[in-house]
Amino acid sequence: MEDRLCCLYHHDDHLPTVVNSISVFTNPVTGELGFSPPSFLIYFTIMSFSSVLSASFVGVMFRKYKASYVMALGVGLVALSLIGFSQAKSLMHFYLLAILQGIGLSTSCIVPPSVLITNWFTEKRGTALGLALAGAGIGGALFSPTATWLILDYGWRTAYLAAGLLMLLLTIPIVLLLVRFQPADMGQEPLGGVATSGQEVFGLSHEKMIKTPSFILMALSILFAGLMINGLLINFAPYIQMIGYSAQRDSFILSFSLFFMTVGKVLLGRLFDRIGPQQTFIAILASSLLCLVSLILAKNFAFGLLYTVAFGLASANILITPAILTTLLFGPKEFSKKYGFVATFVALSAALVSLYTGYFTKSGESGYRLMLYSFILLSILNYVSMYLSLKLKPKF
Repeated sequence: MEDRLCCLYHHDDHLPTVVNSISVFTNPVTGELGFSPPSFLIYFTIMSFSSVLSASFVGVMFRKYKASYVMALGVGLVALSLIGFSQAKSLMHFYLLAILQGIGLSTSCIVPPSVLITNWFTEKRGTALGLALAGAGIGGALFSPTATWLILDYGWRTAYLAAGLLMLLLTIPIVLLLVRFQPADMGQEPLGGVATSGQEVFGLSHEKMIKTPSFILMALSILFAGLMINGLLINFAPYIQMIGYSAQRDSFILSFSLFFMTVGKVLLGRLFDRIGPQQTFIAILASSLLCLVSLILAKNFAFGLLYTVAFGLASANILITPAILTTLLFGPKEFSKKYGFVATFVALSAALVSLYTGYFTKSGESGYRLMLYSFILLSILNYVSMYLSLKLKPKF
């Protein structure tokens, strides 16, 4: 299993780290350039809509072009957008560069991990997916305090520039050297063996999948979970600084939460493999409610720490569950095409989040608390829609 994961794991370490740590940039950027945090976070919406529009094509690109080249192109686009951020002087600069960043993220780390895992694993897919995606949490846990240090000592422009250069100089070579689209490219076969003629063909086609009630419910569950998780990621730092945390303590808590995000991805994948989806859905709901209640009570630092632990499993839901459910409900047939479409809902949830949370955050601390209560409702709706999608699973 380890030799298969080496081809999948490392590309994810650096790309989502800046996205996961977006909140540490919000106050420094808006403070220097003089626009409001909600206006700044519209760039996150633009980036996510760009991901939505490009995600559907990524699965097709993987079938036409060498996977490592496609992903390296995506990494390059993200790196250039970050370097561009370091030179930005107006909101329009952030908005235009966000288009580039969205295409790059979709091409390099939103769709590819799930497609690659499905190609490389016919057994233990949940565990493998959790391990492969764990890199983002590790990278985020390291990047958040590093970015805070760079921002405090050298400014946010230097922090953006350093992140972009790191991707160009380190991540692109790793992708080109290690990523392979399928085991046959290395003379191997998937863990668990291959189906007849080397292809997994059972399951619904893309066209049939999108017409099923299970798909509609799964898409709704992704939107509910994505609004909550992305809402926490982009509003975390402003919220806890508002309730009295220093920038250093904010960075520590954020770094801790991203570390447990790594643990949560691995754990969630194992839960799907070991106890099945229904019990795993309950674990997701429990961890989501615990992390939100803890954040509401986070003026007490002990609850702030408890939030970081619970957030790990809750946050893994938006990355691990859609890929697992796509295969579980509809089979691996045409997976890259099907998941490319499913991933548009992951990106869409991120696109809508700044509009959704901006309605609450403009009211100050009371608005932030109301936002957290709304996230509790979204968590419950996420559980209900996942459960019903499984109950209505189509037969094939």
